[in-house]
Amino acid sequence: MLGQALLRSARSRAPSGVVVSARSLSMSPVRLDDSSSRPRVLVADPIHLATPLYKQLSNSWDVVTLEGSSRTDFLAHCRAGKYDGVKAIYRHFKGASTKVTGLFDPELVEALPESLRFIAHNGAGYDQINIQACTDRNIQVSVRLLLSSPTPPSP
Repeated sequence: MLGQALLRSARSRAPSGVVVSARSLSMSPVRLDDSSSRPRVLVADPIHLATPLYKQLSNSWDVVTLEGSSRTDFLAHCRAGKYDGVKAIYRHFKGASTKVTGLFDPELVEALPESLRFIAHNGAGYDQINIQACTDRNIQVSVRLLLSSPTPPSP
């Protein structure tokens, strides 16, 4: 019941273009265009707990990892085509990727590959990703609500 209330609340506050869903993503290949090759996903932070699902993802998608140690490096890699063909990005708010990419502001969103269609961000809000810039590029954004401890129900 609390989970449904949180979901309703998140949906009511979500900016336009943000997908809020209680369902977990399927790890089977998703056809995001007419390409016959396997889709590519940029996994910007390590997956520690969902290892069976990560293995399933790796069997269906070409997994690319984040390289570089600064935002300047990341922007240069994007502009040089290192991440061309990437359809989706996964990142975690508490992960090392936030130090590399910084905010997904209009400058960074503009540098992302043309092929990108989806960003999955594990965090508690929308302050890390400029939703309007993503909407302008036809990139869907999913923000997963993270709670560091259980929240008691309201009286």
